[in-house]
Amino acid sequence: MLDKFFTKPLELQVGGKILKFNSEVDFEFSMAGRTAIPSAKISDLLKLSVEGLKKEEQAVINTRDSFYSILSQAIEDPNTIDRALRELDTLVLSQDHDWRDLIKALNENDEKFNPLRMIALAKYLKYLTALKDTVAYILVEKESPPESTFAEGEKQNPEFAATWTPGRMPDAAVIAENKEDTLERLPRGEAMKIILTPGTPLDLYLSDYKCRLLVSDNKILFIDKAGGETVLGAGRNIIGRGADSVVKFDAAPREISRTHVLIYNEDNKNIYLTDLSSGGTFIPREEFKRLIC
Repeated sequence: MLDKFFTKPLELQVGGKILKFNSEVDFEFSMAGRTAIPSAKISDLLKLSVEGLKKEEQAVINTRDSFYSILSQAIEDPNTIDRALRELDTLVLSQDHDWRDLIKALNENDEKFNPLRMIALAKYLKYLTALKDTVAYILVEKESPPESTFAEGEKQNPEFAATWTPGRMPDAAVIAENKEDTLERLPRGEAMKIILTPGTPLDLYLSDYKCRLLVSDNKILFIDKAGGETVLGAGRNIIGRGADSVVKFDAAPREISRTHVLIYNEDNKNIYLTDLSSGGTFIPREEFKRLIC
């Protein structure tokens, strides 16, 4: 993944400029720089009323959910992303960081650009998540009395106290979505690579539901909370409550989404984890440090 070099530099006209990319890695790096919320956007949000902020937050959530649906389908069938983005009303896209022009530029090309569309969509979802978090924190400040704002923020997010003080907006890019001190949440919609060590299990939490991944006899086993084992095949393996899941959970663990996480088995050792859930997918923090986008 993300290691394909183009036979000649890719050129896209975005925001009146010609952008050139030599590889998928080059393109991914450029998209990563577009996920932060511009200061001008924050200034505009600060001018909104509480009611206006609530409407903005809900609009971002609705937009983000629709894009997650597109990404989820594209992960199962990469050919769907081309048509989905072409049929999309680009007016729903933000003009921050020229996202609207960028998607339009990609849509002017054929299906060979689908890998880049996947990268762009994943990064745009990260931008929308940062935007939602920013709106939420402004709401906390405006709705809470000055003397209790800090305590309220700390209650809602354990990392809040370390990244925000009354009167200062937090940088959404540095606010971690940690579940607890020892776990790290995978970025939603992004494929994260990890190398499994044979014989050493990797704890994997689907929201609050603890599972494990284990390489044994040159096979990757998915071990659920009850100890049940499922061999993951080569390529895509959907984990969740949906009927098409390789590992299908009954309706009991409601915190698990229908399509919760995609595990791409590259060679029974290297895997790619893509969180597609609302409740989150978590792994131990020390393992997270070994992940490669």
